[in-house]
Amino acid sequence: MGRSVPRARLVAICLALAVAAGCESARNPPAATTTAPPGGTTAPAGDATGPPPEGYLDDTVELIRRSAFYADRVDWPAARAEARRRAGATREGTYDAIRWVLSELGDGHSFLLTPEEVRAAESGSERSFGLTALFPERVVVDLEPGGGAERAGVRVGDVVESVDGGPVQGEGTVRLPAPMAGGQPARTVLVLRRGRGGQARQLRVTIEAAGVAAVRPPRVRRLSATLDTIELFGVATAEGRESIRYLEEAHDGIRRVAGRRTCGWVVDLRRDPGGSVPPMLVAVGPVLGEGRAVGYRGRSGAITWYGYTDGAISLDGRPERSLAASRPARLPRPSPPVAVLTSRLTASAGEAVVMAFRGRPGARSFGEPTAGVPTGNAEHRLADGARLYLTEAIGVDRTGREHETRIRPDQPVASDWSRFGTAADPVLRAATSWLDTRCAHG
Repeated sequence: MGRSVPRARLVAICLALAVAAGCESARNPPAATTTAPPGGTTAPAGDATGPPPEGYLDDTVELIRRSAFYADRVDWPAARAEARRRAGATREGTYDAIRWVLSELGDGHSFLLTPEEVRAAESGSERSFGLTALFPERVVVDLEPGGGAERAGVRVGDVVESVDGGPVQGEGTVRLPAPMAGGQPARTVLVLRRGRGGQARQLRVTIEAAGVAAVRPPRVRRLSATLDTIELFGVATAEGRESIRYLEEAHDGIRRVAGRRTCGWVVDLRRDPGGSVPPMLVAVGPVLGEGRAVGYRGRSGAITWYGYTDGAISLDGRPERSLAASRPARLPRPSPPVAVLTSRLTASAGEAVVMAFRGRPGARSFGEPTAGVPTGNAEHRLADGARLYLTEAIGVDRTGREHETRIRPDQPVASDWSRFGTAADPVLRAATSWLDTRCAHG
């Protein structure tokens, strides 16, 4: 496909869907085909106040019926009738009706963007406070580098006590005000609690919304004399400079830290909300190893397999050089033991990476069950400029096991986000303890 929704916007949308994670787009399996849009082949600018194009609702519902992996779950005559009743004669009502039909699929992954949401996302005018906090725990788990929250002094592990003077609300994640694009920067005031027990203190911070980077590259660092780690974040597209930058920085980092003494690796997916599978697989490819890694099965039963070959993504065993590292990193000690870290934020393409390590010799996962959307979405562009992201396949690991819901770790470990990334991080400690044992035994 061509352009795709920027990562920051995509992540925000999917968090709002209460999966506390991201969604897949771009060239995630199944192949993201752009269909002939319902109601015509052109895409006029949307007008939320006018009526929808003739036949728009019925054609979109039919597209969902034909393409959705879980279409058999729906009573389509009844769904069509209910969708028409909900839609009325307005465009906004039509969008609400389509979203209702998507909810009837029960996949937790399909979603619709209105033309206005698409234009705002592609214009780069979207703003963010740069903060993710879990709900109901209210603990901050992620900050966008250079974002408003980080600049205001917020830290991972802080607990949100109030938002703009009111109680904290949310579903999966804490609900913050919607930042507005243009004009004066949108602001929100948070009261935070930092520290534990008698050492806890309150802070009042004012966060200004700002644009965030389109791509957050993987973070590669050394953990100890014998252990290294790579943390993956979401990347929305498999096309263009953004995805190439993502995987190039990963390979540069791996070359920088990996040495003869490096025995094992930690692949940290706890803050990976998803996006596009291919860049993530190429980024972690040197640690994952070559060959077939993860597949997606469509309704026909056919499986599309993705893997890593000589610095490039491979599709059904064929390297695709359009998505490849210019200087592929190679480990001095190939096929190392790997600990994969997961949380309820690990979703979609992040779960694809979890599946890619399932069945790989010397790999073990630690942490919490994933978000539960290890499925593949395809993009469909509708006649008025709206975009439908529809779940059309389920994940398959290299052993042939299919995955449709939460992926449970091999070794469950409760998360303590207030200690995330520190020596006291319980998930990281369990993983490194296992790796140390493996390394000690050769």
